[in-house]
Amino acid sequence: MKKFYVCIMMVGCLALATSCDEERVLTPEQMPKTIYAYIIKNYPGANISFVKEEKEWFKTKYKVQLDNRVELEFNADGVPTDVDLE
Repeated sequence: MKKFYVCIMMVGCLALATSCDEERVLTPEQMPKTIYAYIIKNYPGANISFVKEEKEWFKTKYKVQLDNRVELEFNADGVPTDVDLE
């Protein structure tokens, strides 16, 4: 029975350790080309301030902030999912 509890605790610790989100900052050259093309087409003249890639479990999303204070969020396929105008 003690081994069973130890196994359960180890599985729980492993699940907790792998559930952590992973974030990294990208340059505009590293972002997916579909996202870059969307920004160029829909926000001409705006410059990209930063791009952040966020990975969690089986999802990847990209957050992009433009110099005109527009924040965009895209899914892994480059489809916009959220737009914030400040």
